[in-house]
Amino acid sequence: GGGGRGRDSVVRESSIEYFEFLEMAESETRFDPFKEYGSVEAKVYSSPHKYVQKKGLIKDFGTFLKGLEAEKAGIIGEKFLLDAHGEAIVNSLKDRAGVDARMLNFGGESSWQEVTNIIEDVKKDSIDFLIGFGGGKTIDTAKAAGYKLRIPVVIAPTLASNDAPCSALSVIYSAEGEFEEYFFFPDNPYIVLVDTAVVGAAPERFIISGMGDAMATFYEADACNRAPHARNMVGGRPTMCGLAIGVLCKDVLYEYGPQAAKDAAKKEITEAVEKIIECNTLLSGLGFESGGLGAAHAIHNGMTITPKTHHAIH
Repeated sequence: GGGGRGRDSVVRESSIEYFEFLEMAESETRFDPFKEYGSVEAKVYSSPHKYVQKKGLIKDFGTFLKGLEAEKAGIIGEKFLLDAHGEAIVNSLKDRAGVDARMLNFGGESSWQEVTNIIEDVKKDSIDFLIGFGGGKTIDTAKAAGYKLRIPVVIAPTLASNDAPCSALSVIYSAEGEFEEYFFFPDNPYIVLVDTAVVGAAPERFIISGMGDAMATFYEADACNRAPHARNMVGGRPTMCGLAIGVLCKDVLYEYGPQAAKDAAKKEITEAVEKIIECNTLLSGLGFESGGLGAAHAIHNGMTITPKTHHAIH
């Protein structure tokens, strides 16, 4: 009841916005690493400028962002995360880097509609760079919006459930949660800042999920390396470094994974938890992108068309 708009009208308006944005996205020149680099037939390795990990790192965020020489940041995150940590981030940026900040609420899905919403919010203010503060979908939305706005993106993950933070791509879903596409960028995020106190406070199922994602890293990269015509996610053949990261990722998971799961359940930030957070975030991120993907990710992407899978993380 009430005087609000009916559901159908909201869906129609959302659909119109989505297709208008999609038309704009298709009309611009899209970066495609396979077209740009594939014909070169070179080995390619890609990574962020820096990766920083520490328990309690939020108070030091600003220290690592001085190099941007920026005046204002947009912090993208879900409301409950911004309520809990937003003030600490704002204070760090101001005190350590002289940067003002504005908080931007993330709507919950890394869809073109959400990217459009963020872009519109950013254009209302003089924002010089974005900080994606949240899980994988927040991060992917921040990266896509930053690329379209042509401003730097800083990633501050709050979960170790995925390897999105370090990569030069966003996974785009429909508003209903179905996989749509990989959206590629020429460059990785400027920097990845990981506060393990924040990551470790999440339910243990998230770090376990990240281990599942990371477990595919070595095996898919190895398959790509063995296939002479396969390419990694930056359009080249795997480098020795990219492959070695995949091996290390696997070894760390087998050695520290079981203990990390037990410690995470008790909300203890132990050596095992620190290593697995780094493994899920950095090693898996660099390993999948510079090593390559295979059947495991293809099967996952296809399964998202079934709504019953949407509650699962990996």
